[in-house]
Amino acid sequence: MIRLTEIKLPLNHAPEDLTTAITTKLKISAEQMASFVMFKRGYDARNKRNIQLIYTLDITLTDSDLTNDLLVQFESDNHVKATPDTSYKYVGEAPKDLTERPVVIGFGPCGLLAALTLAQMGFKPIIIERGNEVRQRTKDTFVFGVSVN
Repeated sequence: MIRLTEIKLPLNHAPEDLTTAITTKLKISAEQMASFVMFKRGYDARNKRNIQLIYTLDITLTDSDLTNDLLVQFESDNHVKATPDTSYKYVGEAPKDLTERPVVIGFGPCGLLAALTLAQMGFKPIIIERGNEVRQRTKDTFVFGVSVN
């Protein structure tokens, strides 16, 4: 995939203007583009009379050779690059022969995140929590909604 950045269009542009902007920038036909995904959209409101939308788009082309050719062709253009790999990478992996289990003490925000991360890595954490039962905790939080004058 190709990532295009800094595609600027007027605030009231038509949806098909995005396709036109992509094909114009990459100098390809609309048939060569399989699809595109909007990664980010922002506003440039520095000029109040000419507010613009600024897009970052990930484009999939019908031919992988064309993708490689375009990346070489636009090598010096900082606004045309390969789409970076944004998939989540786990920090580690639990050993297969592990007999002991990690212990997480407390199930607050940090304990919850620690237990989740360990579980995603393949560990089977034991969680120890000394707080009240869930029903009592819910009742305890009702007091937060009361305003004190």
